[in-house]
Amino acid sequence: MKIKSIFTTKHILLSALLVPLLLFIIQCSKRETPIANGAAGTVTHTPNMMDTLAVKAFLTDYFLTKNSLLLKDSNIADTTKRYFRFTNNADWSIREVKNIIEEKEVYKKSGISITKVQTKITVDSLKRVDSSNVIAKIAEVTSFTTDAVSEQTNENIVTEISNEHTMQLSTGANSNWIVTETTTNSNTRTMPGGIGSGSAGGRGPNQQEPLKNFSGSAAANFAIDNVHQHLFDYWEPTEPCYTFYNYLFSDCTNFISYALKAGGWIEDNVWYSSSLCIGSSHAWAGADPFRLYAVSSGRTTSVSLSAIKSLQLGDILSCDWEGDGSFDHSVMVTNRDTYGNIYLTYHSNNTLNILYDAYVQRATQQHSRAPTILAFSINSMYR
Repeated sequence: MKIKSIFTTKHILLSALLVPLLLFIIQCSKRETPIANGAAGTVTHTPNMMDTLAVKAFLTDYFLTKNSLLLKDSNIADTTKRYFRFTNNADWSIREVKNIIEEKEVYKKSGISITKVQTKITVDSLKRVDSSNVIAKIAEVTSFTTDAVSEQTNENIVTEISNEHTMQLSTGANSNWIVTETTTNSNTRTMPGGIGSGSAGGRGPNQQEPLKNFSGSAAANFAIDNVHQHLFDYWEPTEPCYTFYNYLFSDCTNFISYALKAGGWIEDNVWYSSSLCIGSSHAWAGADPFRLYAVSSGRTTSVSLSAIKSLQLGDILSCDWEGDGSFDHSVMVTNRDTYGNIYLTYHSNNTLNILYDAYVQRATQQHSRAPTILAFSINSMYR
């Protein structure tokens, strides 16, 4: 009887410990959580669309599935089918697939294949519209590893593209999530003539000054190192100045000017920066005034687009989106591959080492017209 009594007491104590644990496990098992099965298009959603981690998992899979269309060995039909599960075959998503396939052809014509795609998502905010719809504001950074080899590093060139998106998620059939609307927040407004100080014209640098040296590799390295940095990381002014430039205007030319300064360009009375938000000259911060300065200062030499592959590190391109003669964007050559292709880095939106032809193709899609592009070779010696 004594042995039986001890045996019963042990079981009672064990039961008292295990029952609450079992109840907890059963309760947890009823909750749906994101499950990554290792292939794009296979994340199981959670019913709670206000769950940041669940939204991040869902949208990471969404972008990976879409961007994997660019992969060399991707099966277009199968990948497109998986992607449409996220969008329910919406018209806008059909256009996106068409654009990506066209971009893949651009790489192919340049003799380049994309071998790896990676995407990182940051959920900035979630806002419930109603019981079935949520607005998500997110930041996306996607990198594409190519089989092109850099002349400078002898390594495969990696393109990185940063975008901010506003996306609406809805509960579709069988309670599955779908992306019903998406907007890429592209800030392409340029610094107008009335902002800043100085002008694009006026007296240039003193022609009697001694010749100065310019290092294209130093300029390109600055651009590469700072492409994912915000203004206040490489610019002395405080947060309000960053807000002024980044949200009211595009940072592209200001970014290029700092890269050129890192390469050896010396500020003069036309092209100069300032520690004040609006103190930099038009030629420093505005795309069109910068283009005019590049021509008039004698620091650059115009290059025909037929000779675009002759551009070297640190050389620049000015782009007119609307065809109105006023140029809207400034970019820099930061890499070359062994095929002779050039790669561009710029801000607004932050992009690292994108193939020139892919840049043109994306700009054409975004603005519904081919951009007007002027190319400038930076003189290695200038006054």
